[in-house]
Order: sequence, then C-alpha cells, then structure tokens
Amino acid sequence: MTESEYIVRFAGIPWQSAETGVRFKARLCGEQQLRLLELTSELAHPEW
Repeated sequence: MTESEYIVRFAGIPWQSAETGVRFKARLCGEQQLRLLELTSELAHPEW
C-alpha cells in the first residue's frame, strides 16, 4: 500500500447517526471498517 491509501479525508464523508448522542463517519479499508466516532453529553450511559 502507498501512503496515500492510508489517508482518510473525513471532511468528505457524511455523518451517520447511531443513537442519541452518537454520530460517526465510516470508511471501508480493505476488509476492515474505520470509524470516526463523536460522543456528546446527550449520550445516556450512567456507568461511564
């Protein structure tokens, strides 16, 4: 693989919603999926 194949331009990938307080951007890299995850204060996980 070349260096340019390791660069992920997240600015061009749309956000996807998962649940309240979570959104992500995903990119398939070969057989693996890479995700940029954003968690906000709206996420309700009291054990965290």
